[in-house]
Amino acid sequence: MPSSLPRLPSLLLLLSLLPSSLASLPALTASSFGPLVLERRDTAIVVVSLDGESAALDESAGKACEKLNARYLADYPPAGDPNSEGALLPYQCYSLNCGDAALAEQCKPYKGNAQLANSFPLVLSFQGEPTKNPYQPKGRDMARQEVAFFTGGGEDERGVEKWAKRAFPPYALTQGRGESEEELGGKLARHLREMEPPLPRVYLTTSKTIPSIMFKSLSFKYYGQAVFVMVTDPSVESAALRLDDTDFAGDVSDKAAIQAFLDARLPEPPAGRYEFTKAVPASDLKFGAASEIGTLPPPRTHYFIVAVVPRTPTALATAERSSVDLQLQGFDEIAGYAKGALRAAVHVDESAGKAHVRVYAMDADGASPRYGEAFKSAAAAYESVVEQMPIKIVPVNGDSGGISHFLERNVRSPEMNKDKVALLVFSQKTVPPAFLKNVGIVCEGIVDVAFVTNPRDEMLKQFQIKTLPQILVVYDQPEAMRPDNAPKDGILLGQAIYEKSNMGEFSFENVMRFILTVLHQGGMPGADSLQMRMIDGINVDEKEFRSKYTERGDMEKATSKKATASELTSETLKNMIAVKETSLNGLVFVDGYDEERVAAAKEAIEASAKVSVSVSSWSYIHSTCNPELAAAFSVDNDLLPALVGWSAKAKRFVKYEGKELDPKQAAAWMDKVAAGRVPTSVIAADIGAIDFNDNCVLDLGEDGDDFDMDDMLAEMRAEEEAAKVALEDEVEEEQRRLKEEKEEKKKAEEEAAKKKKKKKKKKKKKKADADEL
Repeated sequence: MPSSLPRLPSLLLLLSLLPSSLASLPALTASSFGPLVLERRDTAIVVVSLDGESAALDESAGKACEKLNARYLADYPPAGDPNSEGALLPYQCYSLNCGDAALAEQCKPYKGNAQLANSFPLVLSFQGEPTKNPYQPKGRDMARQEVAFFTGGGEDERGVEKWAKRAFPPYALTQGRGESEEELGGKLARHLREMEPPLPRVYLTTSKTIPSIMFKSLSFKYYGQAVFVMVTDPSVESAALRLDDTDFAGDVSDKAAIQAFLDARLPEPPAGRYEFTKAVPASDLKFGAASEIGTLPPPRTHYFIVAVVPRTPTALATAERSSVDLQLQGFDEIAGYAKGALRAAVHVDESAGKAHVRVYAMDADGASPRYGEAFKSAAAAYESVVEQMPIKIVPVNGDSGGISHFLERNVRSPEMNKDKVALLVFSQKTVPPAFLKNVGIVCEGIVDVAFVTNPRDEMLKQFQIKTLPQILVVYDQPEAMRPDNAPKDGILLGQAIYEKSNMGEFSFENVMRFILTVLHQGGMPGADSLQMRMIDGINVDEKEFRSKYTERGDMEKATSKKATASELTSETLKNMIAVKETSLNGLVFVDGYDEERVAAAKEAIEASAKVSVSVSSWSYIHSTCNPELAAAFSVDNDLLPALVGWSAKAKRFVKYEGKELDPKQAAAWMDKVAAGRVPTSVIAADIGAIDFNDNCVLDLGEDGDDFDMDDMLAEMRAEEEAAKVALEDEVEEEQRRLKEEKEEKKKAEEEAAKKKKKKKKKKKKKKADADEL
């Protein structure tokens, strides 16, 4: 071997430094899932199974982690234990057994997903920085979400490895061609939000458009010590590296030389740099999960529990206990229960004297009283407001007569209750829980709620109920859902049973999610109205709500413009944001690594653009390569493709949930959005500040960094050689078999000929004997 090449440790030595038994992956638990997967900065590869039977996929994922980590260590041989700095290795592999009831909460996004029903076991990757969920306003809820999934099966070892390679921790920033220092500063501000004082910057100026694996490796190894920025400049002939104002004079492909250059100049790594410490915003420290209101009484949209405090000092407040909770013990917990028709709020009044809680319950006309009843404790206030909330639940005896009477009145009567749906709650108790009263108020007039007490055994058998308590939805089956041999007119009851394994324990949020799921899947009316009530309150005016959340008038102004159809780029994204008038954009998120999906998306948006009357532009986006943008629109990258309607000026969006739409259906649905017939949501993220990746391709190594290419080529040659040997063996075996068959056939023919000759001799002898007689 030439002396000029660096000598690397042997692969066996490197593998000996890795954690043992990666092929049998460590099992995640309910308590370890967050700290190991959601709150780290390495890449977590998680094999998800429904029954713990995923040996082949465990082995393939484990081998992928072993190989990728070994290559990383080959680049940067550790002085001692590779885990001495926490998660020094870029990849960590785990298994998640969704057959374990204790993991129901962690498995809910995957186990309860109908589109993944036939994909288990599968592999998920969690990578990068924990991000803020736009539907979770509190900073303490920040955590990583899965960004990609693999369902190719454990037999495809190379496929698992290629897929996992894409998930290398993405901490190398890019400054694209024509991108200003101000735009780069915005990226750095987000990247450095927990780094004080500001870190040194390592710049790589190159004609390349995407960071190489080597540069990504550097950014991960020195995370917390420096920020790595790749600057794209097509005019440069050779790449150049510098640390702030100090140029690197060596070869940019010499990793050892770069490492020595950085080690001599960078600060010591901070402790726990790969762990994510959840930030707590000042508003959380003050008010917890409650919102602040400036005046009393509160609006008449909800039943209110209001903490009145003279001040909100945060010196002693924590993520677990807000300033209000320190003054009124238990208020944070009560605020967590305040959903649906109930709301928790805080009013700061310096003249209040002592902190106390007031309850504002609406009267029969839906008006809140001027002065709410005062309580010293949050628990007493909560009990009082729940007691004052009206009961919108029908009590039903658990015999056939009581249930039949309820169904005849609430579901089977098309004249009085067309398209009506009923929620049946079976229980041995006689008093409904507080959360069910809340469900009844929110669902009034849309879904009738019955509380069935002491149900008879024959009733439980009729409704296929095995344990109590249990909840199910009963409805008149839509014509499209009826069996072929069933009548298309008249009433035909259908039911959907609440599955805890999919929906979780009984609570207001989970039961409402169950109801909305049934309404959406059955194509039944009422879901939009329920969502309006959950957003703006139970006394919401639907016309006012639709006007407020869709800005119908402004959107209709965009109908005269001809729609465009193209791939979304950073430039077109900027143009969408810069448009002054309100316009509706159709965004289709796809997996850009799937060429067939990309081609189908391109064809679909071109067809939609021709028939839509309300959309100014249609675009498809490489979702797996732009996870931050996907998360901003609440798009799950394991449920692609996804259709989103977005108004940049209104700062609102809506995502289509359900099956894929054909172009005409997509255009029709977007026209409904523009017409105000589909409620939209506020987009919390700053779309303009998101680092959009225009050049997303599968990395196979750049700038002289072959990463695992040699191994891959060696594997291919080994497989070809093995196939050749196997073919030769097969040919040799076939020749041997044919020779043996030929010899056996010849032997059999010779034996047959001998027997025939012997038989003839015997016959002649008998004839001679007869002549003598």
